[in-house]
Amino acid sequence: MIDAQTLWFASRATGAVALVLFTAVMVLGMLTAGRGAPVRLPAVVKVGLHRNLSLLLTVFVAVHAVTAIVDGFVDISWWALVVPFASAYETLGITLGTLAIDLILALIVTGVLRHRLSHRAWQAVHLVSYAMYPLTILHAVLLAGVDAVWVIALSVVCGAAYVAAVVWRARIEWRDRATRERLADRFRAPLHANGPQRPSPLAPQSNGQRSPRPVARPRVVSAAGNPARTL
Repeated sequence: MIDAQTLWFASRATGAVALVLFTAVMVLGMLTAGRGAPVRLPAVVKVGLHRNLSLLLTVFVAVHAVTAIVDGFVDISWWALVVPFASAYETLGITLGTLAIDLILALIVTGVLRHRLSHRAWQAVHLVSYAMYPLTILHAVLLAGVDAVWVIALSVVCGAAYVAAVVWRARIEWRDRATRERLADRFRAPLHANGPQRPSPLAPQSNGQRSPRPVARPRVVSAAGNPARTL
């Protein structure tokens, strides 16, 4: 039988490792995605590494949550794993962890059903991970307890890495958008290089009316049957 102190240490340790793994997953995803990525990996390696880190993160999160409940040092119900505000102990901190677990479950389900979902729906759910990370940091800080010093230090280091990756990613996206707009303007420029085009006879005039169609001049047929010159 595992004693309560061992479970307490296991919950603390797995929580810290889960935070580091979550940071690695987020930073790696931002640094390897897109055309301007500084780390260029083959698609197979990139997808495999991201998936394996995500699965390992899920395992550590599960162990962290289960050991915190089985520990018995504080009263946390099993419902608190998936139902927000279900814990009477440190309600806000536990609820932030609950929301993070719920979002992880949503990411796992959409990842398994990726081929059955549209790319827009799958991408929308995975963009939620950007909001899930701050919840994880707050969860760690609020429940630091007696380990406040090293938990807060670890949270600051991981949070700084995450913010730096987000800023870099936003800068790359802004630069790519500016480049696309500049190229679009460059391709549109030759259309107006030859000056104004001759207006069509059917084009609307300044008063909102169409110009009248030109009247054809009559032709006179000569006695030989050949058309004569137009009058």
